[in-house]
Formats: sequence, C-alpha cells, structure tokens
Amino acid sequence: MTTVLPTPLIIMCLLTPATSLAIVSNHWVLAWAGLELSMMITLLLLQKPKTPRSNEATIKYFITQTIASTMMLAAAMINFIYNGTWNITQLDNKLSTTMAIISLALKMGAAPVHFWLPEVLQGSPLPAAIIITTWQKIAPTVLMFMIWKNGHYWTLMMISLLSIFVGGFGAINQPQMRKMVAFSSINSTGWTLMMMILDTYLALLNVLLYINLISVILYMMEKIPAKTLQNWTMTHLQAQTMGLLVGLTTLATSGLPPTSGWAPKMASLDRMLDQYELTTMATLLSLMTLITLLFYIRLSYISAMTSSPSTSNVQTKWRPKEHVTMWLPVLASNILTTFLLLPVTLAY
Repeated sequence: MTTVLPTPLIIMCLLTPATSLAIVSNHWVLAWAGLELSMMITLLLLQKPKTPRSNEATIKYFITQTIASTMMLAAAMINFIYNGTWNITQLDNKLSTTMAIISLALKMGAAPVHFWLPEVLQGSPLPAAIIITTWQKIAPTVLMFMIWKNGHYWTLMMISLLSIFVGGFGAINQPQMRKMVAFSSINSTGWTLMMMILDTYLALLNVLLYINLISVILYMMEKIPAKTLQNWTMTHLQAQTMGLLVGLTTLATSGLPPTSGWAPKMASLDRMLDQYELTTMATLLSLMTLITLLFYIRLSYISAMTSSPSTSNVQTKWRPKEHVTMWLPVLASNILTTFLLLPVTLAY
C-alpha cells in the first residue's frame, strides 16, 4: 500500500531548496533561478482550487514577479558590463543597485510597488496567502541586505517609511480580512527594512516573530472561515478558547507592550535616538505604530469580546463542521513560544 504525502509537505519540500538556493548563492543567475523556482511553486498553490478569482490572482502574481525578475537580471547585466562580475556582493554601479533594490521591493510587496499584494491575496487560497506573506519574503529580504549598503542608505529608508505609512493607513477602514493582512504584511516589511539599516539581528528577529504570528491568524481565517470582519466576529462563538488565543495573537502582532512584537520596534526606536539621533523619524514611526495598533486592537476586540460566550450544545448553522478545538494545543504552544521570547528580545 503506497503512502501519499500531504500537499503542504510536498510544497515545503520543494520551496525549501529553491529558497535556500537564492539565499546562499553569491551569483546573480543562481539567485534568480532560486526566486523563479519559488515563484513557480507558489503558482501551483494559487491554482488549488481553481476558480476565476484564483486565476486572476495567479496572473497578477505571475506578471509582477516576472517584471521584478527581469529588472533584477537587467541590474545584474548592467553591473557586469561596468564591473565585469556577477557577484551579488560586488554590486557597485549606482544604476544597477537602484534597479536591484526596486525589483526586490516589488517581489516583497513593499511600497511604493505594493499594488499587487492586496489584490493577489484577496483572490488566493489561504495556503497560498500564507506562503506569499511569510516564506516568499525571506529570500528577497536576504538579497536586499546583501546589496543595500552600496551607497543606498536613503533609498532603503524611503522604501521602509513608505511601506510603514501605506501599511498603516491602508488597513484602517478595510473590511476585507485578506486585504487587511496584506497591508499588515506591507507594514511589517517596512519595519524589517528599517531595522535592517539599524541592526541586522533586529530585522531577522522581526521577520521570525511576524511569520510565527501571522501564520496563526491566517490559519484561523481558513478554519472559521473568515473573509470579512463580520465573519471574524464569530470566532469566539465557534470556540471560546480559540477566540482568546487569536485575540492575544493580534495584540502580539500589533506590537502592544509587553508582547514580543513590541520588543524589536522598541529596540529600533531606541537605536534611532541614541546612535543615529533621528528624533523626527522616531517620532513619526511611533505615531504610525499607534495607527497600526488601532486596527489590530479592533481585530482582537471583535474576535474575543464582541458578544458573550455561548456554550450551547444545540447545532446551529454557525457551528463549524470541523472540530477546530483539536488544534488549540498547537496554536497555544505557537503563541506561548512567541510570548516567552520577550525576555530574549529585551537583551537587544
């Protein structure tokens, strides 16, 4: 009797070597090949199940990623013409460095080239949305770190500031859950790029924390299912403990003290004031954190405290078909791990 591997395991077995190829290679062609392999695997996820919305999301994702890859190859070729090398770390030409940064920002969905991310997430299945908002940002972030130091300090800072502003303001009056997650991803990308300028370890810590937390939110969106804020209000009715855990997760994602999501932002603001004397920028980022906190607290409120808990055994139409509470130990361990990282993050 043959054993069939589950689809998520097969996808991760394919994505891991593709992403690793893009991260560990110093040659532009190998990095491009790794990014293209990751894109093709994600296209397979976007087509399951095959619907008109998923077809539209697949085409948009394919076109934007192809444009970004073409720009990245063009930047590598320009650098090769002027410097005679394909090494990623020796990207010394100003034009090629600018093109490479813009292409990687387009791949990550950072502002001002973020236009594709909300629309793609709105029409994509939840497994594909999880991959696009988490895993697919790792390789472009690493490549961005390898090239931004070549005289492009302000370019990266402007991209990060625009991403934080667009992600914060775009999610305030957004009733669609997937678009809200998209703008949240844009905001987190902006903070990661800003932390990359200040401290590499802070950027890495912020990426890992965000992946851990947003995966829980997207997973619960699939299990409820929740496409709008109105659907999200049924979380506590389907499983009271689940509503509490999801509420804590959204608070941690917002960066509310004393959760782990707050520590990287606090450390980055501290470095801006002490080491770089960027008082104005630190003030603006603090205000933007309050705006981001607004819609995250709204998610937490309506998922855990909108209505009184219901423990009735009567089967009604809003009861989930799948026993969602069986995943509560996994979700609880994931969330507790993130919260218990707070003493470690305070060391920074």
